[in-house]
Amino acid sequence: MKDIILAAFFLLVVTVTTASAQNISAKNSYDNGVALARGHAYEDALAKFDAALASAQRKAISNDDFAKIHFNKGVCLYQLHRHTEAATAFGQALTYKPRYEKVYYALGMSQAERGNWRDAEAALRNALKVNPKNGETWFDLAFVYLAQKDFAAARTAFERSTKYKSVDSAIGHNNVGVILAMNGDFAKAEAEFKQAILESGGKLDEARNNLDFCQQRADITKRDVARNLEFGRAIRGIGE
Repeated sequence: MKDIILAAFFLLVVTVTTASAQNISAKNSYDNGVALARGHAYEDALAKFDAALASAQRKAISNDDFAKIHFNKGVCLYQLHRHTEAATAFGQALTYKPRYEKVYYALGMSQAERGNWRDAEAALRNALKVNPKNGETWFDLAFVYLAQKDFAAARTAFERSTKYKSVDSAIGHNNVGVILAMNGDFAKAEAEFKQAILESGGKLDEARNNLDFCQQRADITKRDVARNLEFGRAIRGIGE
């Protein structure tokens, strides 16, 4: 089920706030790591973040700064498809800053890549405890529920993603429509597909195909739905 959730992590630019001369080495390593990661040189960036951590361990810096270094290290590991190590780095970030929404989200995506759906669910729900109105997190949580075949929870999560204006709201409406159709509620399903088409400017092929299928068949069965209707997916990144 690795293809259920695809995420392109873009490094969140954060500035280590160390001001004392003692921490110049850590800050320089960190800044170099950020620059390298922006250029997709993730292996080299990792070395810089490790150097920043080594310097920081010898010199006192804030917990927030430790969390930021571990977070950005985790992002690089994620980009290198080293998801187990990435999850460890995100977990370390959380030991320094327990209410770090972006880290919980990133941890959830790493766990999803590993197929650890329960852990992915827990991490994403923790992100939502910090910010319950994040439509993107609701959207990705919905796919975690789909992977566990918890369609009722997936529907609720997709509905929340559209309520909170996810950038993928059109896909959310389409996917709610698929779940409704699976439950035999074709009238409401068609309304969701139409909304998906409207919000996508007619560009969401899955929604158009799903609507055509439902409108052309008067004797649709649940098996037909499973075979023919399409869930929409999205590839997004973490912005600044």
